[in-house]
Amino acid sequence: MPTILEAISQQKNDYSRIEAAFFKKTNTRLVSLEAEIPNLNITQSVSIIIPCYNPAVLPLVLSKISEQLHKDIEVILVDDCSDIIILDLIKDLDLPFHLKIVRHQINRGRPFSRNTGISLANGDTVIFLDQDMVVPPDFVSMFAARQYFTDDCIFVGFRENINFQIYARNPTEKPKIERDWRFFQPYSEKLKPITLTQNQITPNKAGYRLIAESDFFKDFGQAKQIGYWDLPTMIVSHSFSVKRSALIKVGGFPELTFKGWGVEDFALGASLIASGQYVIPVTNCVSYHINHQRHSGSVDKEWLEFEKNLQIYKQFVNKNSVDELSFKQRKVKFIKSLNGIDYYEF
Repeated sequence: MPTILEAISQQKNDYSRIEAAFFKKTNTRLVSLEAEIPNLNITQSVSIIIPCYNPAVLPLVLSKISEQLHKDIEVILVDDCSDIIILDLIKDLDLPFHLKIVRHQINRGRPFSRNTGISLANGDTVIFLDQDMVVPPDFVSMFAARQYFTDDCIFVGFRENINFQIYARNPTEKPKIERDWRFFQPYSEKLKPITLTQNQITPNKAGYRLIAESDFFKDFGQAKQIGYWDLPTMIVSHSFSVKRSALIKVGGFPELTFKGWGVEDFALGASLIASGQYVIPVTNCVSYHINHQRHSGSVDKEWLEFEKNLQIYKQFVNKNSVDELSFKQRKVKFIKSLNGIDYYEF
């Protein structure tokens, strides 16, 4: 059986056929920098999984999900043993969707938390969202319509980082994709290759325009790279969607010994790509990411954690085959239902 890396090296990402079929069915472009909202009467159940640990802006995050144009939604909050009581944060909210809250009795980390969420998810489509993402009203619609009319696709959203005080001054202003690093990444001497291949990389001191240079990720297949990046690194867990069945097929998030900042989303992305999934940017789906205190206290410490996680990730894709992966369903304990909220423990 080929390893995950070997499978990725054979997998193209030219989704032109999918793009043409989507337009024929919907008269809407699959990929566009313009604000095209598919106004389609579809039936697509969506599970939004949000791992939480002391989430400061969770009421704002949930209130924006309440404003979604697409209504067939359930939200799963996975409380990874926070120091605060999640219910106290949200008790005054009037939420129109089905909410599930599961609390880990010990802190397990983000990959484990997201897999707990998958175990509770009933939606055909799963959207992963971070606890500090403020989404526009068409956010779920953008993903749901694309998943409904396509197969074997991972759709990734984009973000603009912003301080809460700045956001609060003008909350109706739309976030800009130009401020997402995948739109433009300035050159930095701190950056080191995070690609899976050993190809020689020539730094471009003018910076990298990853969406444009890859033709909206189409040229990123077969383990090709641009600058320091490749296709799995385009999948960032702050906002992306995939079919639940695809997640089960590859075992969900690999529960590796990652610590601190980043890389667990690359590992899932690599598994999904190796299984035959295409990675497609939803460039007109941009959300705000509310800046938070650094998890590790300093930029330098975060980079050290990131580099260690990269080594774990590279070992994973070099030693494992996607055919050997399997999903471990959590035996989550149901506690009670109260005021439309289901409570669980693990």
